[in-house]
Amino acid sequence: MAESPRTTQSGKKPGWPTRPRLLGVLFYVVALTVLFGVFSTIATDGQTRAVPYTELKTPLRSDKLASVTINPQRIRGTLKEGDQQIVTIRIEDADLVKELEAHHVTATGESVSDWWSSLLWLLPLAC
Repeated sequence: MAESPRTTQSGKKPGWPTRPRLLGVLFYVVALTVLFGVFSTIATDGQTRAVPYTELKTPLRSDKLASVTINPQRIRGTLKEGDQQIVTIRIEDADLVKELEAHHVTATGESVSDWWSSLLWLLPLAC
């Protein structure tokens, strides 16, 4: 005797959510991710200022730079006075590490999470 496939009370087979429900979930995931990105971008304490790369070297050479964090796109430095932060676009500079060591500046590397591209794999699920 063949068993009939299981159905829910609404007469639909259990399994994947229906398309409207799946799109709603996807919408909330994308919306929360965008909100997280916006808040993480503007959630600085207001003490960070963008400077040209050459202006990063001025406090370095005058021993006013306490530490730097370097990632593939940016260099973020913390000044000794007032814990003010400066940020600049990273430029390939072979002498930067030597200068940081000569002025006893703590340097830390940082990887950057590209969470936008991580979400792209969700798009095929919506179709």
